[in-house]
Amino acid sequence: MIIIAHRGFHKIYQENCLKAFEAAIGKADAIEMDIHITKDKKLVVYHNPKIKTLNKRINELTLKQIKNYSKKIPLFEDVLKTMRKRIKFVIEIKTKDIEKDVLNLTKKYLSYNDFVFISFKEYVLGKLKKLDKRVKTGLIIGPYDKELGIIKSFLKFLKNSIFINKIGKTYKIDFYGINHIVAPLYFSWAKKNKKQIFLWVVNNKNIRKYKNKKYKGIIAGIISNTPDVAKQIFKLSNL
Repeated sequence: MIIIAHRGFHKIYQENCLKAFEAAIGKADAIEMDIHITKDKKLVVYHNPKIKTLNKRINELTLKQIKNYSKKIPLFEDVLKTMRKRIKFVIEIKTKDIEKDVLNLTKKYLSYNDFVFISFKEYVLGKLKKLDKRVKTGLIIGPYDKELGIIKSFLKFLKNSIFINKIGKTYKIDFYGINHIVAPLYFSWAKKNKKQIFLWVVNNKNIRKYKNKKYKGIIAGIISNTPDVAKQIFKLSNL
């Protein structure tokens, strides 16, 4: 079980900034971050594909324009250089066709056991595995279809579980990221199919219910905005 600081430890600092990542040291085993590419092909760490204040997508802006908007938005390389050998990395790729650039830069600074890649897009993970079969990848599955509701969404998932298993094998997915709101419905599926799960985003009192022996071997990690609380509940853990 590992504890992952969601976009860094941002109780005080802006999420996905260097200070938030540094603040996670000692409070988490790993930091989670989101990667986009700028118009001038620079990899930056930012959650949304669009900067709403500027009404433009990251890939429509140069690094200079982004830095003029906010100097707190870091280059991915600066995060790697600053945080390597200090904490593990969970790297979410938010944009297609940047897999090779992200992989090469990551491997320049980190060893294989120091990072994993995650994405909502299975083909992104497939590209990473094709480039380097040694990297670990995780497919994020959204919480649920709001029109269907939680139960019907899960039943739809079960109906498609053969397809999900096929995806896992085709793209060689190592684990799954499941939203904790619907996660209990997925545990039996995970156990039956021998899948490991990262739960997201689990905060404060909700964390305690997952400290249960029945989840051992199923829950590989918890992504949290309160990693300090999670760390206290689970004590020390290792990747």
